[in-house]
Amino acid sequence: MRVRLEDGQVADSVDVSQPVAIEMQFEVLEPGLVLVPTFQFFNRQGTCLFVSDNPRFSLRPCGVGRYTSTCWIPGNLLAEGTVLATAVITAPESSLVHIYEHQAVAFEVTDNASHLLNPNYVGPYPGIVRPLLDWTTDMATLPEGSAVYALE
Repeated sequence: MRVRLEDGQVADSVDVSQPVAIEMQFEVLEPGLVLVPTFQFFNRQGTCLFVSDNPRFSLRPCGVGRYTSTCWIPGNLLAEGTVLATAVITAPESSLVHIYEHQAVAFEVTDNASHLLNPNYVGPYPGIVRPLLDWTTDMATLPEGSAVYALE
């Protein structure tokens, strides 16, 4: 397994704003197997961040050969810290686990430009993920004498 950046470079550290690829290579030695490559992502404390599999790959039996499965994690999804990835390959019809590589690769997510998310905030963002979400804020004028702050 390995961690790659968009330019193909293998890395052990990625900036929070950049997409990152996790790759696993495996060999199929018997034809006709239906397999599901899966990654499980955890933080250093052992909390599961999320799980992702490739359901399109499992729609057809595999031929004999070497395969590379790549999972792209978008930029601005992961929070700062260490991410540990476990690789799993299962047979969907029986849930038989063919491969289970616990914490097969680890990488560090760093925040080199947190000021881009909110230029008025200084400090770490809490949470196990830190997505950059689309927001809108609309304003309507209020009648005179309204409360200074009100949350609906």
